[in-house]
Amino acid sequence: MDKCTQLIKARVIDEAQKLKPEEKFASLVVDEMAIKPQCIYDSKLDCFFGAKSESIKTTREEYDNANRLLCFILYGLSTKYCIPCGYYFTKQLTAKELYAYTSSIIKDVEECSFIIVRVVTDNLAVNTAMFKEFGGGELKISIPHPCDPGRKLFFAFDQNHIVKNIRSLFLDKDMSNGQEIISGKYLRLLYRIQKNEKIKPVRNLTCKHVLPSNLEKMNVGRAVLVFSPPVVAAIKFLKENSSRHPSAFEFKNAGATIEFLENVYKWFSIHDVCNKTQHIYSRNPNKEHFYSVDDQRLDWLINDFLQYLNAITQACSEHDPPLNFLSDQTHEAIELTTRSTVECIRYLLDNGFYYVLTRSFNSDSVESFF
Repeated sequence: MDKCTQLIKARVIDEAQKLKPEEKFASLVVDEMAIKPQCIYDSKLDCFFGAKSESIKTTREEYDNANRLLCFILYGLSTKYCIPCGYYFTKQLTAKELYAYTSSIIKDVEECSFIIVRVVTDNLAVNTAMFKEFGGGELKISIPHPCDPGRKLFFAFDQNHIVKNIRSLFLDKDMSNGQEIISGKYLRLLYRIQKNEKIKPVRNLTCKHVLPSNLEKMNVGRAVLVFSPPVVAAIKFLKENSSRHPSAFEFKNAGATIEFLENVYKWFSIHDVCNKTQHIYSRNPNKEHFYSVDDQRLDWLINDFLQYLNAITQACSEHDPPLNFLSDQTHEAIELTTRSTVECIRYLLDNGFYYVLTRSFNSDSVESFF
């Protein structure tokens, strides 16, 4: 059952006619959301709603009720737009089904004259398996485009989901760089130190940041604050000035944790550029828009950041007893997304983009739309 319906196609075609050729470059954002399983009969249309897509049953009892809604959103890379371009009702979605649905949507959208440059989703196991289906069994950052082998189709995981996963793993387990332990205990200790102070080093640090519930873990802003400069500055100050607070001596071995926080924050800053002046008013040079394929930040991502993660992975495995670094799934997602970001930025700049804003690479458009 084709779920890029004629009405959706008409909307997509109408939107495409309003855009210049260079404005038609877009990301295809894929996301799933939970729905209440139920089957509803519409007597006027003489059909059932709520059944799993591809169902061919004819009675309510025979329908396999869906419990998830798979959504596809077209998100502009040079011009901001957010256009729904397909949906499927699913239940226990497999990688092969997801691959078939995504391939069908790509084909339909490209026929409407849009240019899909990349596919982005969160790093659930089924989405990773879907990317491997596109890569012929391997997880690749890009493949020849299914609709035009002369172009590339890039794959990436959502940077917001990744930073939330890193935050959760950082708070839950200790790591090592080979010399010192990387631990979330310093963040919790900082919270306890400033909790009853009238003037707080980190103004917005709350219990929701250091001991988040499952629902609170969904907030991206709280995850980013964990790695932010105010947190780093406070921990660094307590490390270097042990006489300034009775508990400051506990931060004497926080050097590796400080380095980890700084690197993750820089990685996310590079992936969260939203306009051409953000780096000025935020006083953060990593927030500058990308306008050169030789930008030093791109080299840092590949040559420094990924090497840093690999070094921590090795140090954790050699530690006695062995420590668990980021989960294999999260580490894989970071590496794929980082390499994909670098290659996609250079690809867009080589294909006529004056500059690239990396916030347009995330999948928030689906969550905010629905």
